[in-house]
Amino acid sequence: MPKCTYNVLLVDDEPAILDVTKEVLEADGDLRVTTTDSPHAVEGLLASASIDVVISDYQMPDMDGIELLKALRSKGLSVPFILFTGKGREDVAVAALNNGANLYVRKGGDIAAQFAELKNSVRQLAHTRAVEALMQGIYEAAPVSIMLVDGDRRIQMLNRAASELSSIPRSALVGVRCGVAFGCDNAKEDGRGCGFGARCPDCRLWATVRRAIEAGEICRRVEVRIPTSADGVKKEVSLLVSAAPFVASRRTHAVVCIESAPAVDGRS
Repeated sequence: MPKCTYNVLLVDDEPAILDVTKEVLEADGDLRVTTTDSPHAVEGLLASASIDVVISDYQMPDMDGIELLKALRSKGLSVPFILFTGKGREDVAVAALNNGANLYVRKGGDIAAQFAELKNSVRQLAHTRAVEALMQGIYEAAPVSIMLVDGDRRIQMLNRAASELSSIPRSALVGVRCGVAFGCDNAKEDGRGCGFGARCPDCRLWATVRRAIEAGEICRRVEVRIPTSADGVKKEVSLLVSAAPFVASRRTHAVVCIESAPAVDGRS
């Protein structure tokens, strides 16, 4: 199996440190290092090249490593970030983590141990990011509708296939309650929306989600019929709903998979 190769951007205002660090990181053949002595060049380099991890020195003129980190995060750049800082600067390390750094590595002391830690940190962060990107790609490409729903019936995230079940644009679906997303007529009976209509307590979609969240059950292919109307024409949309518990941000949610139910006796 070929070895994975990861791309690293190394930022330090001292050319000698750049050269030595680049040489050490590239010694095993699995890391490719781009260097710059200017933190102001980082954003452009990230835009022009595929970078898996940024390693930055802290003490630099014009812009220190924390300021660089803040600038990247403020622009939505989530590339893994390691601050390479001097020994004894615990305050800097804490500030880095508080501002979105993934890790920090202290300079000084045992040079061999220091660079071994740095290489291992780069590999771990780059591998984790690659796995996350792969899983996100699978999630988006899945031919089944997948949503994450919380205990308030609200959609927290959804894939492309799930967004196609709703007439609401995908960008507006996060935070919307399920009944509203599916155009359920029962959700329109009360101005407060999904969950407050007279028939909402009997909703099989919500009952399935609630079983996953509150009882920790895995529910498979529960048939759900949602009353909808368009242009004055009423109909029922039949779905097969599966749900399983999932903890996110210390709260139990439900991973919900939805399929269109097959037509039976001429019904759709």
